[in-house]
Amino acid sequence: MTLRPAIALGLKTLAAAALCAWLLGRLDGERLGDALLHLSAPCLLAALALLPANLGFQTLKWGLLVRTQHPAAGAGLIFRSFLAGMTLGTLTPGRVGEHARAAWFPGRTTELAALSVLDKFSSAAVTSLCGALGLLLLPRWDLSLFGRAAPLVLGLLGAYAAAVLGWILLGLALLLAPARVTGLLGRWPRLAAWGRFRRVHEAMAAVGRPRRAAVLAAALAFYATFLTQFVLLARGLGLDQAGVPAAAAGTLFLKSLFPVSLGDLGVRELFAANLFESLGAAPERAVAAAFLLFLLNVGLPSLAGAWSAISLRRHRAGTP
Repeated sequence: MTLRPAIALGLKTLAAAALCAWLLGRLDGERLGDALLHLSAPCLLAALALLPANLGFQTLKWGLLVRTQHPAAGAGLIFRSFLAGMTLGTLTPGRVGEHARAAWFPGRTTELAALSVLDKFSSAAVTSLCGALGLLLLPRWDLSLFGRAAPLVLGLLGAYAAAVLGWILLGLALLLAPARVTGLLGRWPRLAAWGRFRRVHEAMAAVGRPRRAAVLAAALAFYATFLTQFVLLARGLGLDQAGVPAAAAGTLFLKSLFPVSLGDLGVRELFAANLFESLGAAPERAVAAAFLLFLLNVGLPSLAGAWSAISLRRHRAGTP
């Protein structure tokens, strides 16, 4: 690992540790431990049983795009590249390392890196739109954890969320008509003359309408699975309020706005504590549900993907 990635990883780790320490200092440790001890085993097992579907829908999305450039790409190779990208994304700011999965397919790295961005936009659009709707369905938003700074935090979050939502809508336009968007950008002479941009435009043009619809359908299926896992864990911890799905959707949206910590650890839990508390739920149970979601859907796959990422690095270095 070179110096710059090592510094970025260190900063993300520090951010996660600082957020978790700050949050734990404002929660009841005994209630948090009691919530985890009384977690419903059937709910936990049901959430775990959905992990293959979670990973499968994500791999399907990526595979649909990969095969526009490598029609003969095997399912195993696509899955390994996806897992490696997940691990690298967890370790890098803004999850940019996730796009390194394109390196598994030499000769079309530029095209697949662009398609990887398109893939992420598909999920980001679904997460943002459903999450914004979830926030609107909540009866109120309790930011008491922030004390007197709560109104300022709420205002800043609202402005930032609106800006990100606008950016995501632009990304949705790219998903709906990628070649048209890059074609419009190509009217800028300096950009049109850039060889890599021409390759990106050709890659976008290769993603036909039926395939784009399939990518969006896979993104919706992945989101529904992910949200169901969150709700199952929340139910298993005794959170039975009617607004649990809305709070879960809002949590997933808000944590995506701040990819500042390792695996979003601490960010996810912070927003879960606030949103679920607005339903009258104990924040300790919400934090426990969010942390278990991290372990299931980020921790376990990232450990598996580490081997895949290491093997790619050895392959590129020419070592056995």
